[in-house]
Amino acid sequence: QGEIPYLRLDLSRDLPLKDNSVDLVTALDVIEHLPNPGGFARELNRLLRPGGALVPEPLPLSSLPEVIPDDAARKGLDQGRLDQAGSWRYPFTRSLVNNLTEAILSASESPVDTLLIFSSNPAYTLPDGGAFRKALGKIPFLVSFSPFRDETALMCDLILPDHTYLEKMDDVAWPPGLQYALYGVSRPVVDPLYNTKHAGDVIILMAKGLGQAVGSAFPWKNYEEVLKARAKGLYEAGGGLTRFEEGQTPAWKMVNKASGSRPGYKSFDDMWKQIKEGGLWYKPSPAERNWEGLFKTPTGKFEFFSSRIELAFSRAAEKRPLQAVLKSMGVQQTGDEACMPHYEEPRLNVDRSAFPLQMVPYEMINLASDWIPNPPYLYKSLFDTQLLKDDSFAEINPKTAAKYGLKQGDLVMVKSPKGEVRVRLNLFEGAMPGMVYLPMGFGHTAYDEFLRGKGANPNDIVHGPKDPLSGYPIWWITPVKLVKV
Repeated sequence: QGEIPYLRLDLSRDLPLKDNSVDLVTALDVIEHLPNPGGFARELNRLLRPGGALVPEPLPLSSLPEVIPDDAARKGLDQGRLDQAGSWRYPFTRSLVNNLTEAILSASESPVDTLLIFSSNPAYTLPDGGAFRKALGKIPFLVSFSPFRDETALMCDLILPDHTYLEKMDDVAWPPGLQYALYGVSRPVVDPLYNTKHAGDVIILMAKGLGQAVGSAFPWKNYEEVLKARAKGLYEAGGGLTRFEEGQTPAWKMVNKASGSRPGYKSFDDMWKQIKEGGLWYKPSPAERNWEGLFKTPTGKFEFFSSRIELAFSRAAEKRPLQAVLKSMGVQQTGDEACMPHYEEPRLNVDRSAFPLQMVPYEMINLASDWIPNPPYLYKSLFDTQLLKDDSFAEINPKTAAKYGLKQGDLVMVKSPKGEVRVRLNLFEGAMPGMVYLPMGFGHTAYDEFLRGKGANPNDIVHGPKDPLSGYPIWWITPVKLVKV
């Protein structure tokens, strides 16, 4: 609103600012798009005052070559994203599978004609009451890269099985929550057991097979060359360690205490060789920081009012009234409160007298609930109150059971506005009254005889609204009722 000065700059060039003139640099979704991320990192190092803080996101990996789109690509890029992620409606979200599902189901014909599915089993794992499975049925051509016979793969027209994680090279870029920058590379520990191929190599081969226009955007021979090209940005950014010796100061302690460590490589090829051998590159944070004056706010302290949310609201309100924008986003508060942390009751649009209980899906440490299947022998660690023959259990409080005339081991249907699943009951004093707890990881209809047909999948009956700002489904408040079988 004219109160905050700003500069519009070309980040690929030297910045017209003095040395040691900046306290804090925050790079959000920037570095990976620059042609020379290493040069940009050195420029930021020049600008930061001693003790200043750089908050990067993500690592300074080199950008892939700029793609020159052909006519078909330009036509596609000119259209808005089907999931609306990054739009004025959901400005903080990178992808929204649930919105993609809605876009497909609401159209008379699917706006997607080909869908490639990597390292996931959305037909089973998405908490959407089975909506994505219905959407898959409308898409003309489906391709799965799964190495497993999972629910999604069995719905596909073509399966190009990837290696499993023990059979291929892949990278890990700065796991969330880690205090220091880390880039990891995994190595295959066994040869491929079956006739599979690295999904990255398959994409490169397919691109080259489509001709020069598409193939030129994939100039590598294999996926390892892609990882190596990306890692060059780490070398150009300067610093970073590739070894951890016994007795060395742990990386998380280097954050607060200088270690005197220096990179043990002389060239990029040497660094890449060490990353492949040791599996990691990491860079501790600066040893000392001056936190005084870090926050450029009226109080000099962290403030809960979010200027990013305010800016998103302002941009959306350029062509329509702000009240209409907030209403369309599902934000009930107005004024400053809308840009501050607050709780708003989710709107379920359901008659709660018909569904008086609330389902809470939960994960178990000995039961895989993602796309990688549960090892059959791990089922031996489950109690008879978790899986009995082919029946899984829902946990409820004894008071809830008494209210509805139910007892331990009863066979019941858990019904929601989206459907129903059959389970047995386990009465547990630790369960909150009025809640129905269902474990995630049961209810497979694919894989093998050890997993298929065992228990119920709570994702099949999830019914919930969207979070107003992110657009993600609120999947832990599904209203349900229990009906004795």
